[in-house]
Amino acid sequence: MDRTDNFRRSIALLILLTLVPSVGCINLVSSLLYPTNETPARFSGMKEKKVVVVCIASPSFRSETDTSRNIATMVEKLLGANVPDIEIISQQKIDDWQDTSNWDRLDARKLGKGVGADIVVAIDLAHLEIQEHPSMYKGKADFSVSVFDMSNKGKVVYESTDQTLEFPANGTFSSASLTEDKFRRKFMQSISVWIAHDFYKHDAHDYLAMDETFVTNR
Repeated sequence: MDRTDNFRRSIALLILLTLVPSVGCINLVSSLLYPTNETPARFSGMKEKKVVVVCIASPSFRSETDTSRNIATMVEKLLGANVPDIEIISQQKIDDWQDTSNWDRLDARKLGKGVGADIVVAIDLAHLEIQEHPSMYKGKADFSVSVFDMSNKGKVVYESTDQTLEFPANGTFSSASLTEDKFRRKFMQSISVWIAHDFYKHDAHDYLAMDETFVTNR
């Protein structure tokens, strides 16, 4: 079973569990049905490296600059917390470098060289939307991820192309229970976890825990 099937099974179970009033009961049921399933990193070359994360969003959707920055920030925080001895180059340093450079936000290698990165994680966010409906929310995003090794002339060392993520994977969330901004942020968190999981060992069912928090805290 691949990661998409795991994700969909987890979200499907989550929808059923929303009827359970106790967070403790939800945790118990999910742990019984989904024991720890440790999944290795798809790319593990970031240990003890200086890493910069950049997300380039299409200008075709609302607030693309804020969206891209938020996703990049979320991904870098996950990498910083889970990859041993990684050194994250902050978004502020990207801003400072961009202010003094002629960067068109398309050349990830130029950025990597400019900020002194060993590794560049470039997220191409082609599309992100919140489904328009007066009573529900559902998100959909299309994106690709490329990793460049600056110590090897910017060679592409990992790619995850033509990814599509729907949130939630099955069903929708009622707009009566939360604001669009809160849903949008949780959707961006879902995208960020999905991307970051490629780069460190993780429990394949972390998505369930993430959405469990979403349901119980909304």
